[in-house]
Amino acid sequence: MTFYTRIDDDTLVVTKSTEDSSAAVWTKNLPDLTLNTLEDTFLSTDAENKYRLFLWQPVDQNILMVFSKAGSVKCILADENAAHLRLVERINEAVSVSLDRNGLDIRWAGGIVNPMDVQISDAAVNIGNRLTQPFNLPVFPEKSAKNVSLEACMHHFHFSLQDLMESRTEIHSRITISLHINGYEVTYPMKIKAAPEADSPYRHVPVTSFYADQRAVQLKYSPNGNIIFICRPMAEIEYSRRFRFWESTLVSGALYHLGRFFKRRSPKKIALFYEKFCEKAEEGTWEIFQEAEQKNPGHAYFLINRDFADYERLKENPRVVPQFSAKYYWLLFRASSYISTEAPTHLSVLRSNNRYFRKSIADNAFIFLQHGITYLKCQGKNSTFVYGREAAPFPLRNWKLFWKTDFRTGAFFLITSAPKNLNGGIRPSMNFPTAKISSASATASGNWN
Repeated sequence: MTFYTRIDDDTLVVTKSTEDSSAAVWTKNLPDLTLNTLEDTFLSTDAENKYRLFLWQPVDQNILMVFSKAGSVKCILADENAAHLRLVERINEAVSVSLDRNGLDIRWAGGIVNPMDVQISDAAVNIGNRLTQPFNLPVFPEKSAKNVSLEACMHHFHFSLQDLMESRTEIHSRITISLHINGYEVTYPMKIKAAPEADSPYRHVPVTSFYADQRAVQLKYSPNGNIIFICRPMAEIEYSRRFRFWESTLVSGALYHLGRFFKRRSPKKIALFYEKFCEKAEEGTWEIFQEAEQKNPGHAYFLINRDFADYERLKENPRVVPQFSAKYYWLLFRASSYISTEAPTHLSVLRSNNRYFRKSIADNAFIFLQHGITYLKCQGKNSTFVYGREAAPFPLRNWKLFWKTDFRTGAFFLITSAPKNLNGGIRPSMNFPTAKISSASATASGNWN
């Protein structure tokens, strides 16, 4: 039995020829291939061709490959990393992962099943770009990973917490395995079966979290089984004893369960309104809160940090609650819904170490107020494109745009230098951004990042 491949006018042709001169043909238009999606040719193989590579063809930045696996011929257009990984079968299962003040401990069953006899070298486990630890990765000539016991490829890795926290730039670090296949470096994520389901409401809750050496550290599992180490600088508020008390496992756990009890037993539904980091009242949320409170008194609260300017003009309202106050923490767990122009994580410190706060986010409804709609509805004088507010746009030089001000309203509008009209003159267009643009998103030269 022999297999032939060719490409004719953007069409891949795979031909199977047998000793009795019969032939079977499979074709596929190259533009119809979806990147990294496996195609079955429905061509079977004999024992001699059970695991074999028939085509390895670079196509732009990707690889078109035709290969056989377990007696069936497959085709795929894949990026180079994925294409090289198709040449082998991986054993990849983290049996246990733990993070404490001594460091990160991993027990992992891993190896490579290599029926095509490709070259394997330079294996290492990586904690993002923080740390790399080389190790001897077992390579098995068997035809299937089912024939390999996990005990034959068990590894133990340990990374000290001090070494893990040395990197001052990276926050999210995915744990990966890297190696060379036929001289090409590939990486793939280490997997764990204990990961939450993709539709689990608590899929974003850290497995472990604590503070150490002015760092907040976390261990998380993503729904697809990836293992993620998180290490960020502590926010200023996290140093205070008051914060540590209310955010402690004992106190926040008690408030969480008490809040759930009241939510189930009481007909009263509490809604929390807030804006970015609980620091602002300029995006229209405040006006919507006032309307909600007027129509349904006693059911809505607005959260804002007392250290920011907008708090001074709002603090006389009895439904305004300072962020990180005792009442704030009770409402955080008692509320049934969060309503804002920002994600619920903005209610507290970003990437909060508080597992019960993260669980409460999952329990409650979230109503998102789209920035552009709240801006353009202009519910209040502080909620539109006013100079000096965070919503005010700024020019991007490489877009060749410039800004003008409407002196009647103080609003900004945008005029482009193109397109031109039929007479060759400039045809101005007026545009309003529907999301805030942060100056941190532009480089020093003004170019958009």
